[in-house]
Amino acid sequence: MKFQKTLLAAALMVVATAAQAGSFVELPTSGTLRLSGAANQNVDRFIIPSGPVIATDADGFNTYDFPVSFTLLASRVSDVMLGGQVVGDFYDYVFRDSTDSKLVFGSRLTLDDDGEINDIFRGGFTGFSAAAAWAFTNDTDLRMYSAARTSTGLKQGADVFSPDWVDFRSDLNVEEGNPNTGLYLIKTDAPDFALKDGVIRLWQGGEEGQTQESFFLAGYAPTTAPIPEPSTYAMLLGGLGLLGVMAKRRRSA
Repeated sequence: MKFQKTLLAAALMVVATAAQAGSFVELPTSGTLRLSGAANQNVDRFIIPSGPVIATDADGFNTYDFPVSFTLLASRVSDVMLGGQVVGDFYDYVFRDSTDSKLVFGSRLTLDDDGEINDIFRGGFTGFSAAAAWAFTNDTDLRMYSAARTSTGLKQGADVFSPDWVDFRSDLNVEEGNPNTGLYLIKTDAPDFALKDGVIRLWQGGEEGQTQESFFLAGYAPTTAPIPEPSTYAMLLGGLGLLGVMAKRRRSA
């Protein structure tokens, strides 16, 4: 997608916002795994309304807040490297959606140097549900092309189901005028989250003749409720023992 198309999409966004009918879409675990979005926002199953405008630049492009039902729980930024060079930033978010109290993991990628990213993978979803959506953070953001529960990237063959990985496919490329993704989202029934190594994978599929390359990052991932530390158990048992002594004294008084 060339920059002119991105500008057209940005212009269409203003008039189409009220008509956005997309939502979080549960990703299949069998059959046709990859679900595609659409360039026409009126029929894109994945797009959800952004938050209110928080800034407008000199060219008239708007920056948007997070969706209004989202409460930010955690965020971090990591360098993105291709060919041993830092080429951009990966923005990692965890939200709580007030509409259903579920956790939402957010990904946004920006490139400021040569290179291309075709897939953003997030891991750690074994045993948990995964529903995908995306939202604009800026009028020039590139949409999410498709999503699937797979670890198969562009030009790696047919999608194969992975219980652990969710793939967002797009086409981030500075030379083509697409340096920023939108906010790509996964909603899950996981009860908690934790920072883990290697749960973010960025894939350059070699679509423009580049060397195929993966880049792994630490990131937030779903987890079960935290297990109390041994010291916490000791404090709990000590408290229960104290309550027992107090109850015994009351009976003997």
